[in-house]
Order: sequence, then structure tokens, then C-alpha cells
Amino acid sequence: MALNVSDAYPTFFHAPPNPKTPERANKQPSPPSKPTSSKKIATSPRRIKPNPPPIPDISEPLPYHVHRTPSQQLPVYQLAKRGGNLLLTRLRKVDGDIMQLKLHLQQALDLRPEEISINQLTRHIHIKSGLDNYRVGEGMK
Repeated sequence: MALNVSDAYPTFFHAPPNPKTPERANKQPSPPSKPTSSKKIATSPRRIKPNPPPIPDISEPLPYHVHRTPSQQLPVYQLAKRGGNLLLTRLRKVDGDIMQLKLHLQQALDLRPEEISINQLTRHIHIKSGLDNYRVGEGMK
């Protein structure tokens, strides 16, 4: 008579299978599910982009140049002075005629002369109105 291993040990040594965890060894991967309904999925309408601004006629080069940052962004920064009561926008990395750039920005952004200033030592332009970076970048184009 052959001794069966399961007969030699009492049943409390063999844990019953846990009904919450499926047996993974016998489980076959299920095929990807296909949609059962024939309804089309509603798609949102395409957003229409506004027309880009007209390209200015660049017959002669500008007397100034603003270098980009290493991440190819314009060097326009927001500053908060006096405990956050004074908002400034700083434009850096300017080469060439900085006075001409100041006049172009003043006209493009419709600023008063006292709202825009130049630090001649660092060659930064400070705008006192706390404009957002996008608006200053558009004024430089």
C-alpha cells in the first residue's frame, strides 16, 4: 500500500485556496475587449487658431538683438518689489541700441515714458506695469 502525502499530513497544513485571489497559473490572457455598442464616440470640435500677426517687412536689420535663454525662451522675467506691491517686468540679454528697443517696446505696449526704464550698467529694461511675459514677448516681435 502506497502512502499518499496528503494522507500523512492533517488538512490544516494545506491552506484552502483564497477565493479573493484568482489562480494565475491556469488563467489565460483574455483578448482585448471590443466596444459592443455601435455608437460613435463624441469628439470635441477642433479649436480654430487665430490668424498669426502679419510678418513685418524686415528690409534692414534691427539696431538691437535680444539673445534667447538656453531653453530657447525670451529673457523676460517677473519681479515683485516692496513686499509684492510693485510688480516689475525685466528684459535681459540685450545687445545693440538699447534705447531703440526701449522706444519700440514703449510704442508696441502703449506705455508712458515713466513706466519703462533702462539700467545702463546691467543693460536691463524694467517695465513698471508688471506686464505678463507673453505681452512683452509679443511687443518684441
